[in-house]
Amino acid sequence: MYCKICGDEDGLTGPFRFWSPDDGWIAGRLCLSCKGTELKRKPAESDFAYEDRNLYLSSEDDAISEIYG
Repeated sequence: MYCKICGDEDGLTGPFRFWSPDDGWIAGRLCLSCKGTELKRKPAESDFAYEDRNLYLSSEDDAISEIYG
């Protein structure tokens, strides 16, 4: 297992739903340092992945279901 942002393998948290400007809402494990910054990020119209449908995932369960089925 590794952090979805920086690739670090130490100090991982549980899976979270977070916004990626390139990929939209994704779920994955984050290290403690990335968790502090990435969970605050919100969709912006200037992001590559911005679409109205990405705004309606209401919980981690929805995001995880979108990714893993």
